[in-house]
Amino acid sequence: MAIFRYRLEVLLEQKRKALEEAHLAMAQRIATLRQAERRLTELQARAEQATQTANRSRDARFQSTGAMPAEELQRRCDEARWLHREAGWAHDAVLEQRMVTEDAVDALEAARRDVVEANRQVEVLQTHRARQEERHRREQERSESVEMDDVGSAQFQQRRAQ
Repeated sequence: MAIFRYRLEVLLEQKRKALEEAHLAMAQRIATLRQAERRLTELQARAEQATQTANRSRDARFQSTGAMPAEELQRRCDEARWLHREAGWAHDAVLEQRMVTEDAVDALEAARRDVVEANRQVEVLQTHRARQEERHRREQERSESVEMDDVGSAQFQQRRAQ
């Protein structure tokens, strides 16, 4: 009986390797997304803290009892302006990180599509291989059957000749 050899085995192995690489790329995209989400959470907490600090500073400026020297009032105003700028910068950082996170989500979706496509290609070749193997098996059985018929006919002819 002849051994089955799939002529596209090299291509099938390449597709399997591409599928494995697509899985690895998707894992990297997941890790990148998780890191981006953690960073976004940190920046949101910092922005909230900066906003609260700026608001407390503003409220403290107006809760003074009694007369206040001009220098002290100016210092408090400058401090409040600075804190509000920091809060603005923190919110800008949050917006930038949201864009990075959205990009990471898009990259993950692209990686998922790549995995699905690679998986489909592997399945197509595996199905083709299974059909070819089944065809080979049927051909082998048919040829064995023909050989057995020939042997049987030859034996019959020998007995008949005797």
